[in-house]
Amino acid sequence: MPGKSLLIAATLVGGVTFYLVGLSTGAVTLVGFEQRRSEGRGIVSDNSGLQTDFRFFPVWLPTGGAVRADYEVDAELGSVAVSVSPPLLLKTSLQTATAYVAGRRSGSIVFVAREAGWYRFWSDATPIFGRRCHAPGASMVDIITGSDGCSSYKARYKVAWHLAGRAEPAAAGHVTIPIPAPNEKLATVRIGE
Repeated sequence: MPGKSLLIAATLVGGVTFYLVGLSTGAVTLVGFEQRRSEGRGIVSDNSGLQTDFRFFPVWLPTGGAVRADYEVDAELGSVAVSVSPPLLLKTSLQTATAYVAGRRSGSIVFVAREAGWYRFWSDATPIFGRRCHAPGASMVDIITGSDGCSSYKARYKVAWHLAGRAEPAAAGHVTIPIPAPNEKLATVRIGE
């Protein structure tokens, strides 16, 4: 059996080497993929169905470098937040760039680094933006516990993350968001209904 484990190790090392060389040469651009179905009611959330979170480590972006998020969103309530920021340990301020995507739509968002560094990326369903459904007069306790019979968010989404090289002028259907440098304001964009 030593030959079998050696073959598995060699295949794994070969695959990782191919991927890293592909990233460095531009032949491979995919750095992450997420697919989820999320529903949140008050402080309770439920993630069901196919849940895939295939993100590697933070990525290095030079000044002007970009990461592109190709998304398909179906947010019945709330929206899906698509975000890029420096890793928590490297953050010197609130340097997050976020696009809130509401409704049913697909497209691309290009996040451009204003400063060279390591960046992480993620997406998540959120009650921010999008259509709200809490009845007028609902108390804060009703909203927090979800007892007013209404979800805070309900969304299905896919996001594929790609290295995009140097930022180019926004193409049709693309939204470009600068990732704030240290001590700059948060960058947010609302896409959708």
